[in-house]
Amino acid sequence: MSLLRKKQEMIQKKEKGKEIGAEEIKLNRVVKFSYRKGSPAPQKN
Repeated sequence: MSLLRKKQEMIQKKEKGKEIGAEEIKLNRVVKFSYRKGSPAPQKN
């Protein structure tokens, strides 16, 4: 029972990580696109 629960938690964490990664990729694309257009984009440190 506890092993199964641990497995499910790991899977959920992986899925959350994928979602976060996708959001970061989208943000990076937006930043790169605005740089290409020449408009001032907020800089990340």
